[in-house]
Amino acid sequence: MENNNKDIELGSSGPVDDFNLGLLIFVINKSIVWMVLIIILSVSGAFIYLRYAPPIYQATTTLMLKEEKSTEILGLKDLLKEPDQQVEISREIQLLKSNLFVQRVVKDLPLQISYFKEGKTKFVNTDLYVGSPFEVTGKVKSSMIYDVPVYVRLISPRQVQIVFTMEDKEQEYTGDTGSLFTNSFFDIRVHIRGDIDAEDLKGYYYFEFKDANDMISEVADKIEILPLDASTKTIKLQYKDRNPQRAKDIMATVADEFIKFDVERKNESLYNILRFINNQIDTFANAASELEDSITGLKINDKYVEPSNDYLNSLAEKSMDYDSKFRDIDYDISLMRSFKQLLTRSKEYGNLPSLNFRVSTITFEPEIAAINTLQQQRNVLLLDATVEHPEIRLLDKQIEDQKIKLNKTIDNTITGLQDSKSLLRDEYQKYLDEISRMPELQSKYQQLDKISDTKNDFVMNLYDQKAQYLIASAGIVSDYVVLEKAKNETEPVSPNTNMVKIAGFAIGLLIGLIMIVIRYLLQNTISSVEDIEKKTTAPLLGIIPTYKEDLERSQIVVTQDPKSAITESFRALRTNLQFISNTPGPKILSTTSTIPGEGKTFVSLNTAAILTLLNKRVIILDFDMRKPRLDRIFEVESHKGISTILSGQTGVDECIMESGLPHLDFITSGPVPPNPSELILLPKLHEVLAYLKTKYDYIIIDTPPIGLVTDALEILKISDYPIYILRAAYSNRNFVYSINRIITESKIKNLSIVVNDYGRGASGYSYSYGYNYSYSYGYGYGYYGSKYGQGYYTSTPKQAPTSWIKKIFGAK
Repeated sequence: MENNNKDIELGSSGPVDDFNLGLLIFVINKSIVWMVLIIILSVSGAFIYLRYAPPIYQATTTLMLKEEKSTEILGLKDLLKEPDQQVEISREIQLLKSNLFVQRVVKDLPLQISYFKEGKTKFVNTDLYVGSPFEVTGKVKSSMIYDVPVYVRLISPRQVQIVFTMEDKEQEYTGDTGSLFTNSFFDIRVHIRGDIDAEDLKGYYYFEFKDANDMISEVADKIEILPLDASTKTIKLQYKDRNPQRAKDIMATVADEFIKFDVERKNESLYNILRFINNQIDTFANAASELEDSITGLKINDKYVEPSNDYLNSLAEKSMDYDSKFRDIDYDISLMRSFKQLLTRSKEYGNLPSLNFRVSTITFEPEIAAINTLQQQRNVLLLDATVEHPEIRLLDKQIEDQKIKLNKTIDNTITGLQDSKSLLRDEYQKYLDEISRMPELQSKYQQLDKISDTKNDFVMNLYDQKAQYLIASAGIVSDYVVLEKAKNETEPVSPNTNMVKIAGFAIGLLIGLIMIVIRYLLQNTISSVEDIEKKTTAPLLGIIPTYKEDLERSQIVVTQDPKSAITESFRALRTNLQFISNTPGPKILSTTSTIPGEGKTFVSLNTAAILTLLNKRVIILDFDMRKPRLDRIFEVESHKGISTILSGQTGVDECIMESGLPHLDFITSGPVPPNPSELILLPKLHEVLAYLKTKYDYIIIDTPPIGLVTDALEILKISDYPIYILRAAYSNRNFVYSINRIITESKIKNLSIVVNDYGRGASGYSYSYGYNYSYSYGYGYGYYGSKYGQGYYTSTPKQAPTSWIKKIFGAK
């Protein structure tokens, strides 16, 4: 209970605590027209967007990765090493987005010039692509003309007019179709495509030159690559464009160029290998031919004839084993030296060939494979980088290191073979000693023939490898096939008509709801009894409903219709006064409020009138000496009254006036004094009230608003029935906290509240009418501002015009 009282005193409450369903319904009813208008505007905006937003079409194509490899099908798996599919796919996805590849696509399509047809409103244009009735050919001289609209008017099938603006100067040319239009920006010819009709002659067309680099970047940015589907091994490509035919053509060209590029890349490696083999064949074939010619010449000069006896044949057979080993070693050493020369001299970065050695223990396949892998990585990086790129230079360093390592391995292997050959020569020399009896010439020419055979064998081996690589080259195909040819959607993918319409409605509805929330949160006036009961401990004495007619000023209404709701409410108020104080004797009733206009004078008058119906003698005193009202209400002169009585200028009896109702008198405030607060504090006040108690049963005092001056506090302290007036849909909610301040600081414990004009504005939608007579303790100084005190010391101010913002967000 203490916490609740503390909250009331401090005036703390949140939106959730102050939620009022009736107020919300009132705000909704007041806002429904604006909300419908906002929704209509939002939906209209959506339709305007759909009218002027250019449609975007999407074209798609699908590539599938084949499982089988072409080299495996041809049985050449060992000749051409193919990289892992997953690694290659990742690289090729990057390739599809690279400028190097897109440049090939743009080069094959008519994208250097864009054609448009301008709409009637000039806010909408149609991208014609190849559908324009004319075609422009020629060249651009100045880059300033890029993206500048060049308007073309078809005067007739044989004559055109060209107009464009450059450097704030309009340039116009007229000539025959096909004739040359030349200036400092371009040289072009305009050709008519097929037959043109009257509609084409009326159309307003223009074209734009496009920079090649800009077009490459634009196409590359628009290409969308969906990730590889692992189950089907497919790659889906998408492209979005204003023209559906252009989107389709770009997708078809991308697929075709990708397959061509894949084949070219595979063939490039084979071409490098074949070029190396051809060079080796030319070198060693010439050397072998020259050796044979030399041996033949020597035999002629020496008149040597090959022996044919059985003995020599048997010796030859015995030495075949040694001869074969020497040839194998010589072949391998020669092959390694040739390969070393290739490795040392070559500055190209193609694949190195595989080497087939006759000595089975010799192999360099791991080192060759490592170099080829690094070279392939270098070639891929060169697609998007230059040779000076750090990663390229790093790969160059790694390739050179691997070559140096391979050179050392070759040198060591050659040394080992030479050592083996020396050992064999020692053994062979022992055998030669056995045949030393052979003629010197026979031994000489046998050696020469062996050398010649070795060279011929090496050359034939090169021819054999060349044949195998030629077969592999003929069988190279792309690892990708076009699974689904390029096609475009019949309907545009953007804007989504249904979604835009729904979004327009949803945005309008959201803005409308936000407006309702703002208007609800801006409602800071009292709209229900709960607004009072939750924030103060003062009891609710009565609720005065809204009067059915507008009143220019306060007046007595309870006597006009005794059975009306407002009359009954004042009867209830009269009855509730007995619960505050029921002791016999005259009573003082005072009314006050926070600001003018809350109806304290209206309540005072009608409370007095309702009391006279019980034959009670009642007098009303107008203590609002700064802004008197009773003289205006009863239409009397106010030359004397409360101010003259308290200042001793006149007596009480001479200031009492009759109201025209039985038992009801009044005293006006009199002339406006310079010191009304000091007059109220004089002992004369108590003398006047004591005298009036001898003549009347009820003394009703209409005090000044307590939110502006403190005059009313002294009167409230001496009153039997101090009443605080709040007006529904007018008084600020925070005014309730000033009641707590009065109770706690001024010690006015019997202060009660009357809610006036209930049913006006949002209060008409409230449903909670219960009374709460509980008490709580605290303090709250209310909310007073200059806008609430305007006009109190002067005449009633004119109503300021309401701005359109307040009309939208304020629901009074």
